[in-house]
Amino acid sequence: MIEPKKVFRFRKAPTSDLGSQSAFIFTVPEDLPYFDGHFPGNPVLPAVAIIDASFEAIRQLNTHVTFMTKIQSAKFMDLIRPAAEVLIELQETKPGVWSITWKKFVSAAAEDSEAKVHPKLADLVIQVA
Repeated sequence: MIEPKKVFRFRKAPTSDLGSQSAFIFTVPEDLPYFDGHFPGNPVLPAVAIIDASFEAIRQLNTHVTFMTKIQSAKFMDLIRPAAEVLIELQETKPGVWSITWKKFVSAAAEDSEAKVHPKLADLVIQVA
């Protein structure tokens, strides 16, 4: 069994990169157990890993959260590969309901202004207790 607390390590996003209430940067480890069998030779981060990581990010912001009660919506727009850098934006829209957006992370130091666009990778709304 995979323990999300042990496999997901986030770092706080710099203030200049924040597009919402809170944000983390996550570099997807190449040896993340979720990649086992998904898919050999062409690894893709599975939806369950995105959901688990999103819940773990909420838990890091609010230590009183103990479990997920409902996934109100989940939309996955692009593949996430090993070693990808992801910006995870989180906002509590009402008590216990979180909107989470995963975007491709591009440092604010990027020289090309087009490179600063953060394409969306996933959008979720999760209810917690």
